[in-house]
Amino acid sequence: MKPSLRIVCAFAMLLLLGCSSEDESSGSAGAAGASGAAGSTAGAAGASGAAGSTAGAAGAAGAAGEAGAAGAAGLGGSSGDAGVDASLPEDASDDTVSTSDGATKVVATIETSKGSIVLELDPLAAPITVANFRKYADDAFYDGLIFHRVIKDFMIQGGGLDPDMKTKSATYPPIVNEAKTSGLSNVRGTIAMARTSAPNSATTQFFINTEDNTYLDPGDASPDGYAVFGKVVQGMDVVDTIEAVETTTVGMYKDVPVEDVLIASVKVEDK
Repeated sequence: MKPSLRIVCAFAMLLLLGCSSEDESSGSAGAAGASGAAGSTAGAAGASGAAGSTAGAAGAAGAAGEAGAAGAAGLGGSSGDAGVDASLPEDASDDTVSTSDGATKVVATIETSKGSIVLELDPLAAPITVANFRKYADDAFYDGLIFHRVIKDFMIQGGGLDPDMKTKSATYPPIVNEAKTSGLSNVRGTIAMARTSAPNSATTQFFINTEDNTYLDPGDASPDGYAVFGKVVQGMDVVDTIEAVETTTVGMYKDVPVEDVLIASVKVEDK
């Protein structure tokens, strides 16, 4: 099914509100309201019309934009492709595993004010994305931030703004978009990176799909797609609870939870 007009518009807004690498969430993100929704303009498929960049992801836009000033990027990563990190970390071997015969798994636990969300990350399919998320988690970057954009029947987005709706600047370069190479899809329960309209602009912001948002995968609606790098294995009820919270508009930001949904911590472990 094609996304509803509301979701497409939200997506576009997200992208528009996305963010630049320096202000992933505030500028554009906040702009989500202003521009669209959240991510960047990219997410703003609706807004721009399509999806990948400003449009690609109708839903995603809303979801992913990081808020930055990019205003356009939809999912909020950084402002562009300059300085993109396309290399695998030296310790990438530590981020492996989850093999069919029961080897180690890379598990991320997001402790929120609504409960715990446990995800199994996929470093085999998306090694750069998983390594990036793990670096920020290990640095306690996400601790004290919020889920700043919540859109029913679409996604919940966080990882870039604090309770005062101020953007927390990324500390590492934006990463290469692995959406075309991972083989993973934006279905319900998956976690993906938000970015701006620039394909390789993701930094810190992420979103969890609450519906099958396959139009966010590489394709006509979103040429570059939004990179999935894991899935919820426990706590989807918590995700649904967050998705159902009452939202409002704060300044230029739309779809902001009335009551803060805090991210207390994000821990990534090999299990």
